[in-house]
Amino acid sequence: MLLKHIDNLLDGTPVDNSTDETNPTMAKTPTISITTDLVQLCKGEDTVPCFLKNDRTIACIVADGHSGKGCTKTIDDNAESILNTVLANGVEAGMNVCANLCSQKHSGAMVIITRFDIPDRTLQIISMGDASCTVYQHQQLLHSQPHHDCENVAKMWPEEAATIGVRLQPPQPTMFPMPDGKTMVVQPRRAYFKWRSGHLIQSASFVGHQGLSRLKPCMTEIVVPEGPFHMVLATDGVFDVVHPEDRLPDQ
Repeated sequence: MLLKHIDNLLDGTPVDNSTDETNPTMAKTPTISITTDLVQLCKGEDTVPCFLKNDRTIACIVADGHSGKGCTKTIDDNAESILNTVLANGVEAGMNVCANLCSQKHSGAMVIITRFDIPDRTLQIISMGDASCTVYQHQQLLHSQPHHDCENVAKMWPEEAATIGVRLQPPQPTMFPMPDGKTMVVQPRRAYFKWRSGHLIQSASFVGHQGLSRLKPCMTEIVVPEGPFHMVLATDGVFDVVHPEDRLPDQ
């Protein structure tokens, strides 16, 4: 999913607020476009990317199912209800709805939800798992939402992971992209968490997976500076092979 925000003069002329100082009091109106796409290459467990908007706010959701399609179908079937909750009450409330709907499913899903307040330019992001949200402005990476992967959990949430009883598994050769957009590097990295039940999952946070402990959602709120920007929401099928600072998403 790609969200693009551009400020225009009332006659439709695009304006870059970061550089246009000719008439800062001139009335401007935002133009926002959203593009979604879904390509199912393997198991068909991704949800359909969805958004909902009103005069002030835009809510978006992207999710990546795993170990079955139960959570995927539940999220797809209830996407409008989840997004209406996000518009009315914020991303945390929306994630709670999503988690409650999937609580009895044996399958799981990585979920990311955003809420952008157009007048205030406030962006809320909440995530469980390794679905990605990256925000770009002036061809620079402004924000990348942390994943609940082994590397980040070891750095950011080691005590919380120990409390819920998940263990990081030994490193194994892992391929990951470089910012040049051309190079993939293979290095030993921890990739899986193991639960006492024997479950092996690449993320320590998710919805679904009835009975499994998990880390709390990662919540972020940023104010996007004046000027055009764009936001990319995607699952690991994209960002496992495209670095967040690659020129492809930052254009």
